[in-house]
Amino acid sequence: MIYKLNFASSRKAAKQLISHGHIYVKGRKVNISDYITKIGDKITVKGSERSIRKIKQQLENNVNFTTQGWLQLDREKPEATIVALPSREDVQIPVEEQLIVEFCSR
Repeated sequence: MIYKLNFASSRKAAKQLISHGHIYVKGRKVNISDYITKIGDKITVKGSERSIRKIKQQLENNVNFTTQGWLQLDREKPEATIVALPSREDVQIPVEEQLIVEFCSR
């Protein structure tokens, strides 16, 4: 989700941001990259000047980046809110659901 918000340039960089304590969900520090969020959760950046500067620089580097419809981004603060659950069309990596079902049904 941090990558989808353009807070990081890659998924690996997003994981590092989270593990270093730069990301907060509902006002609480999150350092686990697979943290489960819900609709209405607010994602914010640590209040330190260094953290905010790092995220704002990333957002400024990709001005033409558009956020997906299930996320609402405020570039000025920077913070985001989850407004809906992502649909299948929002998943941009190639996934074959049938192979997953077959693997899990063993």
